[in-house]
Amino acid sequence: MNMMKTNASRLIPEILAVLAVATSALPVHATAVSAASAPTVSSAPAAPAALVAPSTPADPVTQDAPAPTSGGIRFAFKGQSWDQILDYFSRTTSLPIVRETEVPKGSVDYISARAYTLPEALSTLNQLLQTQNVMLRVEKDKLYLQKLADMKRENIPTFVNDLPATVTDDTIVTLMLPLKTARVGPIAQQLGNLVGTYGSVTALEAQNSLILVETAGQVRRMLKMIESIDHAEPDNEVRFYPLRHAKANTLIASLSSLIGQRQVEYVIGADGKKSKIEESKMEGLSMTADERTNAIVARGVRSRLLQLADVIELLDVPAEGSAAAGVPVRQQP
Repeated sequence: MNMMKTNASRLIPEILAVLAVATSALPVHATAVSAASAPTVSSAPAAPAALVAPSTPADPVTQDAPAPTSGGIRFAFKGQSWDQILDYFSRTTSLPIVRETEVPKGSVDYISARAYTLPEALSTLNQLLQTQNVMLRVEKDKLYLQKLADMKRENIPTFVNDLPATVTDDTIVTLMLPLKTARVGPIAQQLGNLVGTYGSVTALEAQNSLILVETAGQVRRMLKMIESIDHAEPDNEVRFYPLRHAKANTLIASLSSLIGQRQVEYVIGADGKKSKIEESKMEGLSMTADERTNAIVARGVRSRLLQLADVIELLDVPAEGSAAAGVPVRQQP
């Protein structure tokens, strides 16, 4: 009996220790369950705080939209359609495009490492579009996609003699070019093969001038060709041809017919009738008769003056039956 009490007394402290441990573990377990059962209280505010950070999304947006006027337009087209390219250009420049003609079909490959200003980008894009017979025309704050053939009806810029360096190569222009020595007819005929269907070459015979309608780049190429043919001769001078036998005022009509080119024009009068006008024109040469000295005064290039001298020598001969011709002339009583 004493032995059982002794064993029981030994077990009591151990039982009490187990109960104490079990009792102390209950609050810890409750706290863990309480924290786990209410995650929205501690974790919900943290997520919105990360989403509303202002600096994270703002930087990429600024970098992806370069200003078109500060050299920020880049062309990197690989298999893009013309419609996609026009849409990109409109969005990048903030210029709406009015499509007055159909957008070209097909795709484009054009990759450039440089960044363009707005004028440079428009010029480059127009040079690409012109291969498809269309181009973008700038009018106020809009771009108009138009056929090249229709550009002649627009108010395109017009120049005389030369094009300013500020005119970009893609711009369609009208240039009036007076020729120095060359004949306008043959040159106009040859240049007509170099212009597109939207361009033209017109010869003004009376003024010995050309009117060119083409892109500025093509006009500049044609000007180089014309310059090699129509160079001014340094010996453009005035010469005096005294006559020994012929009368100056009579001879000049014969000279104009022989040296000049005969041209026929038809004029419709007020009564509706057509009348024929014939005249002789001399290119690179002008002359007049000086009755006081009985001479021909001529101004022109050396080649034309030499030709005139040869003709005068042939015509300035004694009249038939005159004493100078070796035929006696009967004196009047």
